Amino acid sequence: MNGYRLVIFMGTRINHLRLRRVVVAELEREQALAHEAAKALFVAVGDCPSGVDGYVRGWCAAHLARSDWRVFEADWARYGRAAGPIRNRAMCRAYSDADTAVGLPSSWDRALSKGTWDCLDAADELGLPTRVIGPEVWR
Repeated sequence: MNGYRLVIFMGTRINHLRLRRVVVAELEREQALAHEAAKALFVAVGDCPSGVDGYVRGWCAAHLARSDWRVFEADWARYGRAAGPIRNRAMCRAYSDADTAVGLPSSWDRALSKGTWDCLDAADELGLPTRVIGPEVWR
């Protein structure tokens, strides 16, 4: 997407005040990087109502034009437990030219933060640059 700094966000469903602050700081950082490059910021994010997805969507609604962010929904009714990984791969494939994928897992133990790590793996498989912000930063 020429003219945009494209960022994919993913992370824990946990609601935590410090996590919200970290997410907002990361979004502001990405917006500053876009501005420095004379680009607009575009954000792709999942549809979880809480945690990182919820914080990202709230920030985007307040700071970006609706055309500058996209929510990817998981079809749980159709795909069951596979819906999250299917959505993660669709989001990463749709924006395979992303400047970065930012992940905020709830744990470094992949078994305890499966969705976030799955999305980071999907980004990595496509060769996207990834940045992981561990739970020690916000807990």
